[in-house]
Amino acid sequence: MARISRSAIATHDGSNRPFADHSAVYQATGMLAIQLGASMEDALAMLRAHAFAQDPTLSEIAEQVVDRPIDFRDS
Repeated sequence: MARISRSAIATHDGSNRPFADHSAVYQATGMLAIQLGASMEDALAMLRAHAFAQDPTLSEIAEQVVDRPIDFRDS
């Protein structure tokens, strides 16, 4: 299984949030990897790209993926 470093999970504006926010990012990354049959690295890249395009933070997008208002299979 691929490992993702904590430094790779900075918000799209480059700031680092407390590690409590990262649990949602890790969970959302895993959910996307399974849903899309993608690698963990690609799933994280998709999350980051979506956050960049939509303007919320990476943590906010991750929370929406975990809570299921955002489903990348519909994209």
